Amino acid sequence: MNEKQLIKKAKKGKKEALEKLYSQNFTSLFKYVKYKVDSDEITEDICAESFTRAFETIERFRGKSSFKTYVYAIARNLIIKHYQTKSKKYSLTEREYLLKDYDQNDQNQTNKKSDAEKEVAELLSNLNEKERKVIEYRYLFSMSVKDTADALNLSESNVKVITHRALKKCKKIVFEKT
Repeated sequence: MNEKQLIKKAKKGKKEALEKLYSQNFTSLFKYVKYKVDSDEITEDICAESFTRAFETIERFRGKSSFKTYVYAIARNLIIKHYQTKSKKYSLTEREYLLKDYDQNDQNQTNKKSDAEKEVAELLSNLNEKERKVIEYRYLFSMSVKDTADALNLSESNVKVITHRALKKCKKIVFEKT
């Protein structure tokens, strides 16, 4: 059963269609959110809330993009809300203390990362924001060109061009090191 059929059934309240949409999209959404937030617990909460909101509003889903893009957009808004709420929660001195503590934890995490992960992070840091987002969506989150274009409000051809330029830039950086 294709996605359009699943959405049609989900709009009618069919539980098996909702379960199928969930199972098809959970892993990639979890990876996306995990990449953006600092803990598994928060990741799980944002994923759960994203699917809950998507299913509660599925009758308004027009199908102009994929369901994956729809649930990613909800998750992206929840991530933004998470960081806005988190930054308002603490005074400046508390924030500085927490950031210091977070930096130490981050350093410990970085030490555990594999060399490949460090190289990927370094390559991504050399890209501009638009290039980095396109590469993240396309390769880290396994999104199609169409889904990436929908999620970032770009044309498909623009996504292809940005991908090509970013990969070319990464290739140049890698070969300069060797």
